[in-house]
Amino acid sequence: MRYDIQDKRDSLFERLQDTYDDPIRNLYGLFKVGELLGGMMVYDFTMNFRGTMIHAGGAGCS
Repeated sequence: MRYDIQDKRDSLFERLQDTYDDPIRNLYGLFKVGELLGGMMVYDFTMNFRGTMIHAGGAGCS
């Protein structure tokens, strides 16, 4: 995802900043010489597995 227009960059930054307030979502980015090349969001949660609550996680987008 490449944003060359400042307004779109600002909008994306604001949206991603809101994500940091969510305790189950974690953002990871791949940077090269200060430029963001890509990223992913990982969800951490608890789920019921055959009657036992276990920690789980998965990748996704918002």
